[in-house]
Amino acid sequence: MACIEAWSTEDVLKFVRGLRDPLMPADITRLEEKVNALQLTGKGFVRCMSAAICQDIFELPIVKAGALARRVRHQLESAPSPRKQTPSECTIPTFPRQEEQQSGIFNAAEAKPAILSDGDLHNIRFVHWSSGGLGSTGVFFVEIQNGWVVAKPATTQTAGEVFATLLAQELSISCPSHRIPPYEEQEAILRAMRFARGQKEHRDRLSNQRIQGIVFMEFVSGHVLPACGMKVLAEDSATNILNQLGHIIVLDMITNNFDRLPFIWNNSGNLENVMIQGDVHITDAQLTATGIDQGATCITNEKGRLEYISRIRKAINATCIEKDFESMQFKRLCSSILEGTGHDVGTKGCRNIMTGIQDACKNVCELLEKRPTILEELLEKTYIMLQAEGPISLSEGVLDLDFFKSNVAALQDVYLSGNS
Repeated sequence: MACIEAWSTEDVLKFVRGLRDPLMPADITRLEEKVNALQLTGKGFVRCMSAAICQDIFELPIVKAGALARRVRHQLESAPSPRKQTPSECTIPTFPRQEEQQSGIFNAAEAKPAILSDGDLHNIRFVHWSSGGLGSTGVFFVEIQNGWVVAKPATTQTAGEVFATLLAQELSISCPSHRIPPYEEQEAILRAMRFARGQKEHRDRLSNQRIQGIVFMEFVSGHVLPACGMKVLAEDSATNILNQLGHIIVLDMITNNFDRLPFIWNNSGNLENVMIQGDVHITDAQLTATGIDQGATCITNEKGRLEYISRIRKAINATCIEKDFESMQFKRLCSSILEGTGHDVGTKGCRNIMTGIQDACKNVCELLEKRPTILEELLEKTYIMLQAEGPISLSEGVLDLDFFKSNVAALQDVYLSGNS
């Protein structure tokens, strides 16, 4: 069979029909129906190397979604083996390797965030790799001269992450900013990371042939919501935190980021993509909910788009028109928070989230009134930023302006019908 990205819909169906344990016959039937309904070709199916995307598209349990994602990844072409250098080609490393350090030097609780815009990314002191969730390639925590930053390999998902971050900043939603070094500097920076201090197995990951570029982000100091939610959501701090979660939900609805707060998505969410910044050990402290790992997933199938727009309209109607705390959207979200943190936010908490969603909808409408072409501007800025990566940006065609405009239009229409 040809490279997966060249598969036709029939090739995808052939692959699906050949799947076995832990997928049952009923699961295979569901997959076939989805593939036919979406007319999935290899270019779309290759996204299913992520378990989260498998779970969202095919509505599979996480274990089965993970198994499918692994099978898809096995179909990817292996990177060619590096050619062995001849003695005359061998060069002395630009960055001398320093002595190995014991693990545990990177301590997230004590690490000081660097000022990303001012940092010298060629002066790498230490590299620490951390695994991500199921289907994730993980991230690198990198120490430069003025603190720590986060580095992620550039992928086809980078464009969506940058676009969603720019939109969040326009809506005053707390999130880490990006910095993409020019293409001509990327190899030197990767080399600096490979020869920095840190565990050898962590640095070796940077020698992967598939890593051709790096995107840097601000390091967010704090605690993931599941780690501190039981405490902070029971205090007065919860009012501000839950309100900010409402703002993040609106951002995620516009960009279809289903890997965080399950408001309109049929999954359990991922609360670890919400960081709580501030001293959580102090009672009733001033805390901020920050969204990390932004994302944007455009739906290309017309039927799928209409269904997604319908979800947005129902959610905004329940929140801004009917103000229904008992809606399925709030039940799903509250259940996720309870399971993830051990705290039941109750009616008062739902009211705070609802207020946040309402305020965010108002902000979106006001922003579009002042700058009607804001989405076009942000998409253009995204592509300009990614052009710094040269041929590795993989940005063209990943983001669909019409998809985002349709989502915003649905939000505006429902919100303004009751708040004109």
